Amino acid sequence: MFKQVSIPHDIGVCYSKNNPRLRYKKKILKFIRNLKLIRSDKFVKVLTNEILKDNCRKFRFFSSGQTENIEQLIKVLQVCKNCHMVKFAIMINSDIQLNQLIQSGYKIPKNANLLLSNYEPNTKTPDFMKNYLIKYNIGVTQTTLNKN
Repeated sequence: MFKQVSIPHDIGVCYSKNNPRLRYKKKILKFIRNLKLIRSDKFVKVLTNEILKDNCRKFRFFSSGQTENIEQLIKVLQVCKNCHMVKFAIMINSDIQLNQLIQSGYKIPKNANLLLSNYEPNTKTPDFMKNYLIKYNIGVTQTTLNKN
């Protein structure tokens, strides 16, 4: 049987508010380890090596997570550049970070499918935002709580 623990408040990032698996200590420790890694200078090298070693062809970042700032988002995109034969899906719900990325002029790698994920379930991204992001090869996703 799994032992349930409470999620520590000092980790600084909420990976998923309604995920019961996050009550288990091993899962929490994995998220904390991953958070420390993305905050470190070793992230790009370590993750690039792991992806290439596993010989995977598709990789999904952040199914229920988030980068804390544009520096971390750029690290993720650098991994994509390094692994040019792998197709990446990157969900992010910070329109502010995406706008900072656009303003910085950073070029999104062709193998990276960067998507703005709605942070409010069952709502659509406004058309003006979709039209703005598509110019920079950034797509949008819609989150739903409906099972259909």
